[in-house]
Amino acid sequence: MNDQENISIDEQLIRQAKDNRSLFAYVYDRYYKQIFVYFLRRTGRYESAEDLTQDTFFQAFKFLDKFQYRQIKYISYLLTIAHNLLINFYKKSGRIIDIEDMSIFCDSNYIINYENLCDKIDFKIRIEKIWLLSKKLSNRERKVFLFKYKKDMSTKEIAMSMNKSVNSVKLLLCRGRKKIRAGAI
Repeated sequence: MNDQENISIDEQLIRQAKDNRSLFAYVYDRYYKQIFVYFLRRTGRYESAEDLTQDTFFQAFKFLDKFQYRQIKYISYLLTIAHNLLINFYKKSGRIIDIEDMSIFCDSNYIINYENLCDKIDFKIRIEKIWLLSKKLSNRERKVFLFKYKKDMSTKEIAMSMNKSVNSVKLLLCRGRKKIRAGAI
């Protein structure tokens, strides 16, 4: 997809979002990874990157009506907001911006690294959603999930530690997975 096609998609998304604010979710979905990676590479902290990403989209949403389209990609506008938030973040924290962080776009391996990082982020986001959904499981199901997926215990080891049969543990895992799948719509 070339820049002109991106611009027309951007422009269409923004126009629709201005008419129906709930459609801004599509803008969010389209650019979340890029903004998140921008912050993650510059702060080195997952939580900070998440917070700053949310702040970026909040600011973009807040000023959506004032945004005027000027034939540039919307990601450029979002990165401008992100850059300003990053500067404020560093000012408040007293940290100094490392010049190495700013040279990321000069790296010839950036695209490969970016795609790998996006895959890792997607995986991490899915895992975090699963753990959030697992909080809705019964105590026994959650305990089995913890043993199986966090402590990497075998079904037999879980059964012994919980004083249950292997089949009982398998049943708890199966029920838990079904509940999580049903909640992960």
